[in-house]
Amino acid sequence: MTLSNPNRALKPCPCGKPVERLYMTEGSTFRWRYVEGCGCGWMIETRIDTMRPKDSAVDYQECVEAWNEMPRASVGDRLNRE
Repeated sequence: MTLSNPNRALKPCPCGKPVERLYMTEGSTFRWRYVEGCGCGWMIETRIDTMRPKDSAVDYQECVEAWNEMPRASVGDRLNRE
């Protein structure tokens, strides 16, 4: 599932590429979603609230929050590892 996000800016992918939208797929169980930004291979798995009525827009907002809160290395850290 892909949805664009007009209300909230997305942080860049850890690879450094800008992210315009997130790609969500079902994770290890129905309570989890894999979230990917630019297709480079970086992804996270985040839990969604399954106790509320199913709503793709709310699921997407939860995934945006998880994506933006994901730890990222500083530019110096990335350069030192390459």
